[in-house]
Amino acid sequence: MEQATGPTKLQLYRDPDGRLMQLVSEDVDTVHFCSQGGGFVHRARRPDFERDFRPTTPAGFHAARFSAEWLDEGTLLEGFSNGMRWNGWAMPYFSRETGLRLCTMLPSLRFDAGRNAFVSFCEDYPEGEQEEVFEACAVDVDGVALELYPVGAGSWTWDDEN
Repeated sequence: MEQATGPTKLQLYRDPDGRLMQLVSEDVDTVHFCSQGGGFVHRARRPDFERDFRPTTPAGFHAARFSAEWLDEGTLLEGFSNGMRWNGWAMPYFSRETGLRLCTMLPSLRFDAGRNAFVSFCEDYPEGEQEEVFEACAVDVDGVALELYPVGAGSWTWDDEN
């Protein structure tokens, strides 16, 4: 079966049951879509898709707790989420303080003040691609702009514990 990778610009829809879907590709007659975050690609005739699916945007960010099976059992990290997924996994955003706590748990992760980013180093990555950089970004949480870091969002297997 075909797996979704998603279009360059994420286009989101709600299905009749309220589930979040993302557009994979489309042509004049057919729309290809999958669950938001990836999965099997479904196909619908354009008129059926337009009748049953409604365009939407991601939810706003809210406080959330995250875990991962590669962290010590029982470890929960406070962060923020807008409910978006990557291959079914949570995509957390963390404060600098929480990111620094994570650095004490993962020897491959460090904070680079010059780049205002958390950097993960992995010798198993191909030469020249051994760093994964998670730069600070401004995120609106209930009308307040917070500086957060998407550490592992979209590449690490995080669980949402909410």
